[in-house]
Amino acid sequence: QLLEQGRVAFQQAVDLNRFDIDAQRRLAAYPRIRASLVQGAEREALLKQADSAYAAVSALAPTSPAVLAEWAWVDVDRGRADEARRKLDIALGMNSRHPAAQSLRQQLK
Repeated sequence: QLLEQGRVAFQQAVDLNRFDIDAQRRLAAYPRIRASLVQGAEREALLKQADSAYAAVSALAPTSPAVLAEWAWVDVDRGRADEARRKLDIALGMNSRHPAAQSLRQQLK
């Protein structure tokens, strides 16, 4: 229930300002978080939804290492470590000290 309340709040923020990248990024995280709670086809569908959402946010904010670092987690969850590394390398090229990108990149070595 709290997760859904959070999704609704971020959707409202996006509805008020579709250029609010932080709200867009957090809204994109919702299906990934939900996917962590389920298995099988439902999980895959949610991860695909998260992937599409992060792609849309990335198009709005192509220089955001935070978006790329979170999007890389979707790749990890989908078993696409090489694609996650690629996104993280780009994120770290933008900000070599981005903590989320650094942490996940270390885990993927």
